[in-house]
Amino acid sequence: PFDIVISRNNKSIYSADEGTVGSSSVRRQKFTHFVNPNLQISSLRGNLDTRISKLFNGSYDFIIVAEAGIERLKLNVKYERLNPVDLTPAANQGIIAVVARKDNKEIKKVLENFNSEDSRIESIAEREVGNILGAGCNSPLGVFFRHIDNKLEGIATIYTNKSKFTATIVAEDDPKKAGDELARRLKEISKEEGNFL
Repeated sequence: PFDIVISRNNKSIYSADEGTVGSSSVRRQKFTHFVNPNLQISSLRGNLDTRISKLFNGSYDFIIVAEAGIERLKLNVKYERLNPVDLTPAANQGIIAVVARKDNKEIKKVLENFNSEDSRIESIAEREVGNILGAGCNSPLGVFFRHIDNKLEGIATIYTNKSKFTATIVAEDDPKKAGDELARRLKEISKEEGNFL
């Protein structure tokens, strides 16, 4: 689920004096402005191979992408994994979903054989936070849950132009309730700081 930074010159995104970061994600752009205002941001689109090629061709000094893509394509690239407290992943980042017709019982049976119950619970909780906050894929919101020992550990972060708000919870394993609780906690923290989500 994590976000990673790939650097052309093995520099840190946190301490670089200058450079251009490639990303079209509002969440990743706001994170970059927050942790290092010295960096410029430039839109970056295309599949993962294209993005990496643009980095090493000199169009960017850094790119931020999902670790899942690197792992699944087995790409041999050096990168830095970002702590989810710094850059909380997008809801459901890294989760593979299969969509099938509801009335096809045969397919349903096949899918049940390789379903990850933990991933299913985590995905529901993460989506619930976004639903409650009215956030879409263009919102600077990150949500990350882990289902461990019948508990849901969650973190949610939202960025504004000048601020970063992060909330964490440990809740029972009802994903809708956990998502609701985390969203409400993030709203409370934002309100305490004089912003209103």
